[in-house]
This record gives sequence, C-alpha cells and structure tokens, in this order.
Amino acid sequence: MIFGVLGNKKVVAMQGRIHYYEVQCMKKCTFPVRLMKLLNVKILIVTNAAGGIGEKLKPGDLMIIKDHINFMGKCNN
Repeated sequence: MIFGVLGNKKVVAMQGRIHYYEVQCMKKCTFPVRLMKLLNVKILIVTNAAGGIGEKLKPGDLMIIKDHINFMGKCNN
C-alpha cells in the first residue's frame, strides 16, 4: 500500500491482490479492504482488466461491468 495526498485528499493505493486459489482463505483475500476500512477509508475505487468483443471497443476504453460469474459458490463473506 502506498499512502499519500492527491489534491487535498488523503489517499491509499494498492497494486495487485491476493487470489483465493493461492491461499484458500477468504480472510486473507479480504485483508487489504478490511484494513482500509479500519483506516477510515470512505470510498473504494476498484479497477480490473476486462476484455470486450464489441467492434467499437478500443484498448483503454472504459467499461461498466454489471454482473460477474461467481465461481466461489456461496462463499461471499
């Protein structure tokens, strides 16, 4: 995590994540977000790399993801 100031706002940035298949422990996977909550973070912006097949899409275009496939089953805690 990198802590700093952007404009007049305190920010924290994180690169990467812990994958569930690497640790088989949801508590470890969610640790960074839970830590940010303890640090009183009010807004979380999450990004990812997602591909699209639309002919009008170009590399770098922004997308809104409305849903996802949950391969975790009922493990949403």
